[in-house]
Amino acid sequence: MLQPITFKLDPTKTNADDSPQGSIVIGELQMKKERLQLDIIYKDGAWLGTLQNNNGKPLPGANIVVEGTNYGRVSGLDGKFTVEATSLQDVIISYVGYESIRLSEKDRKK
Repeated sequence: MLQPITFKLDPTKTNADDSPQGSIVIGELQMKKERLQLDIIYKDGAWLGTLQNNNGKPLPGANIVVEGTNYGRVSGLDGKFTVEATSLQDVIISYVGYESIRLSEKDRKK
């Protein structure tokens, strides 16, 4: 999410100490979502993966949830995670400021 903020001085208006008076202008709120970089494999009933940003830095604290359940995991400091799921269950990966990713049966076959 981006929100431009500008500080402007108005020399025609002054404070009590004769310094120029300023104002803060907040621009229109703009949503900008980046794409998660994902290196993943499905093996023996579990997804094993690593999450990174666009610069290749690990993303710790991402949410990895088996859809329709209360079961999930959080990626570690190195961006790595493991989550168990049956072949019929989709997995949703989300991180603030990034587009969510859905892993489904078709992704298991890649």
